[in-house]
Amino acid sequence: ESVVYTGYFLFLGAAAISAIIGSIVSERVNRRKLLVIWIVLGLLANLSIILGDIPTVFTQEIGLVTFYLISAVLGISVGFGFPSCLACLADCTTVEERGRVTGITLFLTLVIGMLLMLGPNALNLGIEMFILFGVVKGLGLFAFASSDCKRKKSEKSRSWKSVFNSKDFTLYLFPWLLFSLAGSLNNLIFVGLGPEYEIIDVIAMLLHYLAWAVCSIIPGIMADRIGRKQPLMVGLILLGVSYAVFGIYSHPVTFILYQVISGVAWGFIFTVYVTLLGDLASYGSKEKFYAMGVIMPVTLMSLSALIGLLNLTAGITILSPIYSCILFLSMYPVWRASETLPGKRIRERAMKNHIEKIGKLIEESEKQD
Repeated sequence: ESVVYTGYFLFLGAAAISAIIGSIVSERVNRRKLLVIWIVLGLLANLSIILGDIPTVFTQEIGLVTFYLISAVLGISVGFGFPSCLACLADCTTVEERGRVTGITLFLTLVIGMLLMLGPNALNLGIEMFILFGVVKGLGLFAFASSDCKRKKSEKSRSWKSVFNSKDFTLYLFPWLLFSLAGSLNNLIFVGLGPEYEIIDVIAMLLHYLAWAVCSIIPGIMADRIGRKQPLMVGLILLGVSYAVFGIYSHPVTFILYQVISGVAWGFIFTVYVTLLGDLASYGSKEKFYAMGVIMPVTLMSLSALIGLLNLTAGITILSPIYSCILFLSMYPVWRASETLPGKRIRERAMKNHIEKIGKLIEESEKQD
């Protein structure tokens, strides 16, 4: 297990560093070229896994080094083009449709990811699974190659300092860091769970990501209609409810219920957060906003690997007050932050819906007459 957790550290570290490098490089090269290079890196990462999976080629010692190398390569293949990919999404959407597009994109990404993971496992595929991953990534290559992916002409380069000088960015970043910390502390509970949770954990995690996928679209629609802050608050409350459910009674059933509710919560939180970053990054170098908004939480996620590496455990009764403090602290900056969806857009949409309702009532009354 120590080997796996070390590989996890390398994966997260490589993803974080490569995302920063990618955001810097993106200001000097064509975005479409960078995204194509990113997909090619992903294909090479899959190739490295296929080669590293051949046991007759490597000795045990070299195999261990190969595993660490593959972990780093996978991290690079994820992080390098990630900020540019999200920046492309932000540039291709208007502020009043960004939430819906983000929600649908996350839904499709999670569903495809689950199918790619479950399908090959159900069919007992080994190396073939990574070949299938490569085929899917290859489709992404054609998508980026056939798209403009141009940045807006009005966009100006901004320094890293200016990113943190954005008051709303720091206010929204702080709760995101707290969410990541809470997610990492969960491993204190999972490490201490008995063997009866092994099969249940697989089922619970499947339901968790299924709930996350399904509930990515709803907050996207809400974010475009009533603003970003309210659905984000809903996600925070649901996250607190999930902790309370598992804290009341530690049982396999409540563990599954906890994972489902937390999946719904993360569907709300992650969708709105990605949408928010797109709104906040509209005034400068989007890649830098996305890089810092994703990387800093990733560094806290690495705590879960450290917990597993040191085999640390803690009961939910100990963590429950910590979770409560985290929930309380995360709500305050969200309340203080500005709404990124312009009030004019909210009023226009409300008026449009009101007019549509009046029109339907008039049509119904005319039919009755």
